[in-house]
Amino acid sequence: MVYQNFLREWSWHTGGPWLCDIVRAISPSRRKQLCHDLVNTTFSTSAHRFDDHVKWTESATRCFCHILIIAKQHVTCLEEILGILMEQSRDSDEDTRKQASGLKQALTDALRSRQDLSQMLQKLGVTGRRPWSYCFNHRRPICKDDKCWRLGLNLGLTRSKSLRLWFDHHYCSWVDAEALPSWSSAEVPLAKERNGLRQKWICCRELKALSLRSSFSTLSLGIQPFFAFSDDLHIPQLVASRTKGPIYVLVGRDRPDGSRPFLWEEEL
Repeated sequence: MVYQNFLREWSWHTGGPWLCDIVRAISPSRRKQLCHDLVNTTFSTSAHRFDDHVKWTESATRCFCHILIIAKQHVTCLEEILGILMEQSRDSDEDTRKQASGLKQALTDALRSRQDLSQMLQKLGVTGRRPWSYCFNHRRPICKDDKCWRLGLNLGLTRSKSLRLWFDHHYCSWVDAEALPSWSSAEVPLAKERNGLRQKWICCRELKALSLRSSFSTLSLGIQPFFAFSDDLHIPQLVASRTKGPIYVLVGRDRPDGSRPFLWEEEL
């Protein structure tokens, strides 16, 4: 149930965020609440044991899969979950400390591993039908310039030229433009270009009607991307006629090695 709440927050529609690798950002207070609910639910049943010396049940592994998917989706969720587990590993209750430490270690190991999720589950001893396989519908990352990227948005400039955006989804999200003034200073809008103090931002709005014509098209994601200047978030007339709701701005934060989480590639 908590996992489904994350999906509803991340996505513009019921199709789920696996259709859209860049998710809609969750407000810090709501994210904190959801991550606490996730960890508390995980420890609320005796079927979920994460001790090193105990073989995980299928239920525990499925629960771990959901936590791992959430942690891998965006860095802010990962940091929140690890912070909660760190607090609980210092709890006065010995069993709580043991469970929190075991889950934190398993999550850290899984995130460092280069194995895909199905290989990880097999390593944990889970075989047979996997009812959580729907979690793994993300497009496989593409290695480019020794880094892993996902092919993101194709934004037309002219009839003969377009820009292709490659991004690292773990460090990117769509933020409601009205929330930007109070948003974390570590996450800044991804500017296509700068002109003095003006920046051209990548924005989007929710489509009034969802198109399923192509699983790779931005229209199938339930959003319509467009460019707008930072000091005047004007919605183009064509976009306004087919979309609804607030304007969202694509933001990102630098990766641990200091690199930006996106790059542009011009196509002719």
